[in-house]
Amino acid sequence: MVAEQAVLGGMLLDQDQIDRVAAQLTAADFYRPVHQTIYAAILDLHQAGNPTDALAVAAHLGTARLVKVGGAPYLHTLISSVPTAANAGYYARIVAEQAVLRRLDEAGTRIVQLADAAARRGLDLADAVHRARWALWAAVERHAQLTGNGTTRRPEYDAGHADGRRAAQEEMAAAAAPLASLLHMQLDGAA
Repeated sequence: MVAEQAVLGGMLLDQDQIDRVAAQLTAADFYRPVHQTIYAAILDLHQAGNPTDALAVAAHLGTARLVKVGGAPYLHTLISSVPTAANAGYYARIVAEQAVLRRLDEAGTRIVQLADAAARRGLDLADAVHRARWALWAAVERHAQLTGNGTTRRPEYDAGHADGRRAAQEEMAAAAAPLASLLHMQLDGAA
């Protein structure tokens, strides 16, 4: 969370850092909801061509939202936590990497839940695998964006084309193998 504070503090100190940070982060990359709110306010102001200092952000948030994020004193804490605004891009990279790790953790948890649902509550295996692929795809896609490796192929196919359907079925079968093993272990343990 220190990196999140450093990113926001750098943005509040130096408007030139905003585009550099925005190229790496979305509001959802921040762990703390208050940081998501502050980040979105800074971007709103910047995109409108307005100042993005602590006073402007406080006014933009309004009284109710300002109180929810910790008030004007918290905005000033963000500023005072940064030795130099020039490192905002470096800290943004840390925040983005931590966001990918959280998404992977969430995907892993979701996959375990899906395996349990298939093993114990009769969720269709193909449906479980499809949902697991989507959960993992979200984390992998964010990592691809972060590293500049382009986007990954979404786990879906065009049902109107036999070649696409066949390729997707082969992909699903390959992806299902490790999950099927996990499901069988869960089933064996439940018996």
